[in-house]
Amino acid sequence: MAGEERFFQKLNAFLEPSAEETAFVTQLLKRQRQCPAGEALLVQGDSHPATFALLDGWAVRHKALENGRRQILNVILPGDFVGLEAHVIAQAPASATTLSACTLAEFRPAATVRMLAEQPRLAAAMLWATAREEAFLAERLLSLGRRPAIDRVGNFFVELYHRLRLVGLADGDTFEAPLNLDHIADALGLSVVHVSRTFGRLRQAKLLLRRGHSITILDLPALEKRTEFDGLYLGRRLPAGERYLRAPFSADDLKDPF
Repeated sequence: MAGEERFFQKLNAFLEPSAEETAFVTQLLKRQRQCPAGEALLVQGDSHPATFALLDGWAVRHKALENGRRQILNVILPGDFVGLEAHVIAQAPASATTLSACTLAEFRPAATVRMLAEQPRLAAAMLWATAREEAFLAERLLSLGRRPAIDRVGNFFVELYHRLRLVGLADGDTFEAPLNLDHIADALGLSVVHVSRTFGRLRQAKLLLRRGHSITILDLPALEKRTEFDGLYLGRRLPAGERYLRAPFSADDLKDPF
């Protein structure tokens, strides 16, 4: 599936775009570039002139201390935006780095302003996507502050599984995740040794299996229950065999809003 198709598949989680909206998004995604794994898309504190839409590949947002210690804030998946705050914050508040070879669409912040003025439903969908990003951070903060290691790791991968299903990248119970133990440790506030042992505990409990970059959810209902994953911040849960969320609002919702 082409990157543009994945982006539209993600967009369908929020609305069913009209022909005019589809044309606007197609134009937005027109300027594309390829980049290898390990490339910095944004550098914390540097100038922040553009916004990206990730069309293919994986990346992470992260912040670092002066001693080099890093906290991964979120995993960026196809259909997600990178640097959406560029039109209001001149310096990048966090870094973004690719984990794999990626395809990105790049557009100026002025395009976001034009969307607000000319395409209110698309702007609402972008606002919703941004709100979900904030919800990811809240969920991660809960894990860091209150969940034991086995629940942190399990919840993290259940969330990734549902996000990947939304864009057609998880078929069945297995998906590929270019995350090494260091990445997972930096995302969940654990040591590499602790992460490795936790995968062993999840395997013994017949909940989750990791083989290299391949992740298999062995018992999704049990893992969701164990890690108290409710998925409310992801929107309506996708039933088995269904790839799209139903559009939560339509053009009629813009009529007489007050």
